[in-house]
Amino acid sequence: MLVGSFDVEGKPYLFHIDGTGEVTNFTFPGFAAIGSGQSQAMFWLSYRQHNLGFPVKRAAYHAFEAKLMAESSPVVNDQIDLLIANKTKHWIITRNKPKPDGAPVTIAELREFHSIYGPRETDDLK
Repeated sequence: MLVGSFDVEGKPYLFHIDGTGEVTNFTFPGFAAIGSGQSQAMFWLSYRQHNLGFPVKRAAYHAFEAKLMAESSPVVNDQIDLLIANKTKHWIITRNKPKPDGAPVTIAELREFHSIYGPRETDDLK
């Protein structure tokens, strides 16, 4: 299980809790993946040199790409749900609710970015 949280000042944290209850802090490098597509997703996030300092759209796009990479595993489905959060609010983006009010990005936009960026650099994505 992955757990993200914020401290009282808004600093983000990311933890992985394995099946035995062991907790690993993934705040650095700022990303983690679980499940049968974990290796592919982690590879892609590493390739993108992803970190917690990236803007929301770029971070969401990198996660989207990692999900697409993970789908090369035969048991990873093609359903994409996003949870985007900051210290004060959050957005849950799903097939049934593709564009929540105020969401910083949608899955449709991520698909558009994919046609633009594919495996290319994303430095100009703000």
